[in-house]
Amino acid sequence: MASAVPLASPASRFAAIIAALCDRVAAEGHRRGIAGPLVVLIWTRLRRLAARLAAALDGPQRPARARHPATARQPAPTRPRPLPRRLGWLGTLIPGAAAAAGQLRDLLADPEILALAASIPAAGRALRPLCHALGLRPPPALRRPKIPDPAPDPAADTAPDPAALRPPCAAPPASAAGPPPAARCAPSPPASRRRRNGA
Repeated sequence: MASAVPLASPASRFAAIIAALCDRVAAEGHRRGIAGPLVVLIWTRLRRLAARLAAALDGPQRPARARHPATARQPAPTRPRPLPRRLGWLGTLIPGAAAAAGQLRDLLADPEILALAASIPAAGRALRPLCHALGLRPPPALRRPKIPDPAPDPAADTAPDPAALRPPCAAPPASAAGPPPAARCAPSPPASRRRRNGA
C-alpha cells in the first residue's frame, strides 16, 4: 500500500511561491535589460518577505498589539523609495510573475490557510505588500485594520455664552429702531453735586 504523501505546510507553500518568483525575477530581469541593482533590490525584498512570513507562521506567536485612536504627531521625514509603489508593479516589470500571482491567489482562496494567516498579524504584514506587488487585492481578512477615530471632546462642542464674554458695565448692543440705550452700571454723581441741585 502506498503511503500518503504529507501535505506541505502553509509556510513551505508560501516559500515555494516566493522562491519561484525570485528565480523568475533573476532570469527575466537580465533578459529584459532591467538594471542589475534594481533586480537585486527586488530579489532582496522578496527574500525578506519570505523570511518574515516563515517566521510568522512557524515561530512563536505574539499577541496582537492594541490599536489606539489616532493622535496628532509630527510627520516622519520622507525617504526615497527605490522600488515602485503602484499596484501590480512587479507584474509590469516581470510579466512572468503572473504565474506566481495565480498560485498566491489560489493559496489564499483556501479557507484554512486564509484563516491561519489572518489570525497572525505578522503574516498579514508580510502578505499585503506581496499581494500589492503582484496586483492582487488582499482578502478582507488580511486587510489592514482601521485605526479608530479619536473620541470627540465634549467641551469643544459647547458654544460659550455671549453674555459671559461681555465685559462688565458694557453697554448692550445698539438697536436699529432707536438711539442706543445708556450704558449699564453708570457711576452715580457725587453727593456734593446732588446737594447743589437740591436733591
